[in-house]
Amino acid sequence: MLEQAVFFVLAALLATLLVSGMGRWHRYQLEKTWTRWLAKRRLVDGQRACSKEATAPEIVFVEDGFQIRFGIKAEQPAYHCLWSEVLEAIAYKQDLMTMDCVCIQFRSREGTMITVDEEMKGWGKLIDSLPDFLPGALPIEKWYRSLTAEAFELAPTILYRRAVNAGDSSGEISSSNI
Repeated sequence: MLEQAVFFVLAALLATLLVSGMGRWHRYQLEKTWTRWLAKRRLVDGQRACSKEATAPEIVFVEDGFQIRFGIKAEQPAYHCLWSEVLEAIAYKQDLMTMDCVCIQFRSREGTMITVDEEMKGWGKLIDSLPDFLPGALPIEKWYRSLTAEAFELAPTILYRRAVNAGDSSGEISSSNI
């Protein structure tokens, strides 16, 4: 009985927040938490969700960028990021009360921001191959250890920044990535 009450309260909260003007990142975090909670109690995509990994978001590489997919079947991408559209990539830590989670936020020319984190499938491949996809991006050896050194500090680190000149729309890569 109590579980049903919690379910309905969470459903009402989710609906209220999704309808309100909350940002994409907050919606993603809420959806991630909600999906994990729901997966423990119900069927996801017609199959029993047996573990956290069954519903964990996955970073999938495609020809021109990457996608973030959710669910067991994960055929439709929830988010798509084109490498040619990335203006900036910033790594930071998110404080999760008892531990930190390393995240990378990608900002596109359109102003869209997509955040990936170390709990997603495909994270290791993404951070290892980031300099291959974004020439001039800092390799993992130059940023990961300093980012994770101090617990519970955001420590934002610019991994990549595309030079955008007023008269140049080609988007040349800047050699000074902090």
